Amino acid sequence: MIRHILMFSLNEEVPGDVRQNMLDDLARFPEQFEQICDWEMGVNVSDRDDTYDHCATMTFAGPKEMAAYLGSEEHERFVRERFRPVISKRAIVSFEVAPTE
Repeated sequence: MIRHILMFSLNEEVPGDVRQNMLDDLARFPEQFEQICDWEMGVNVSDRDDTYDHCATMTFAGPKEMAAYLGSEEHERFVRERFRPVISKRAIVSFEVAPTE
């Protein structure tokens, strides 16, 4: 299994409704991409590190499924047209995890 983590901060110069629409669309990813086995998304509530505002984690059965998701036209279009225009910074990490039972 592969865990894919996306941490990002929103660009405050972008209107709030545009940022919220992107977040709403991102939250619907589990419905749109069958490759996603597990999904969580939320606002950073840490009082220790505020480097990023939001985090999304998703799990894939393996590297092939993650590659299909990342390489899909729907994902690429969302990143290009909706995500990049409203964020100020991001970090992405993917790593192998043991299957849960």
